Parts: sequence; C-alpha cells; structure tokens
Amino acid sequence: MASFAGARRLGAVLDFAPTTDQGDGITLGERVTDQLGNEFVYVQAAEALGLGVPVDFTSAFVASVSDSGDPIFAVVRGDGTAFAADEYGWVQTRGIVPDAQVAASTAAGDPLASVADSNGDFFVVIDVDEAGADTATAGGLSTRAYALEAESSGVADILIP
Repeated sequence: MASFAGARRLGAVLDFAPTTDQGDGITLGERVTDQLGNEFVYVQAAEALGLGVPVDFTSAFVASVSDSGDPIFAVVRGDGTAFAADEYGWVQTRGIVPDAQVAASTAAGDPLASVADSNGDFFVVIDVDEAGADTATAGGLSTRAYALEAESSGVADILIP
C-alpha cells in the first residue's frame, strides 16, 4: 500500500491488489501520484499480467503485456499483486518500480527496453551510443527505463523517468 496525494485522494492508502470489479468511484485512466512522486494509472487487464512486467495500455486503458521492442509505458509493481484477465487495478507509469523482471546481466544505470527474451526476461539491457541513440539490433528498441541496481534473483528496482 502507498500513501497518495494530488489530483485525487483515495483515503490514506491505495490498495495495489487487482479486483474483479471496477473500484467504487475510480474510473479507468485515472492517475494518482504518491508522496514520493511515483505515478500510477488505473487499468483493466486484457490478459494475465505478472509481477514486474512491462505493460502497454490502449486509449480505453485496457492493459496487456508489452510486445517486443515497445517503449516502457507502465509496469505491474513487483511488490504488488499479479492481474488475472479482466481484473482492474493500478500500474505504475513513473518513478521507482521495485522488483521489475530483468535480464541476469543487468547492472545499475543500464538503459532498459521491454523485450520478452528466450530466458523469459521482460526488461533487457540495450546499447546506447554516445549521442544517446539506440544501437540495439532487435527492431530498433527504445527505452524509458533505467536499472537502479544490479540484477539479483531475476529482479531489480528500475526508474521510469
């Protein structure tokens, strides 16, 4: 649970557990920011969404696992609860995301892209040249996230600026 302030107050805490019905008074696409500046958006899952995985969502705020090479738009918090298909809940769109699923080679400061690789990793390190251009070979990947720490047991805290 996180404390929230900002555009909408949801009481003292926000429950990250997805639900089978849309929350009372919460609308799809609603955004909130916690006291640390982390931003969350309320979505409905189109499919099962695992912990620490990147997701995309439509303009109707229906979320699915990011396809290979998509920019990182949102993440199911690794310290939260996984979504079943059709459940409603919060995904994180900015800030520090705990326990994202990353490749074993991930080091602190690495730029990340959302790619489900052959090992089942969802965030993989990409090469960025000195000008900041993406030099990854897999489909011109783009990034919006960075590792804050080295991978440990398949996960690491990441930053979505």
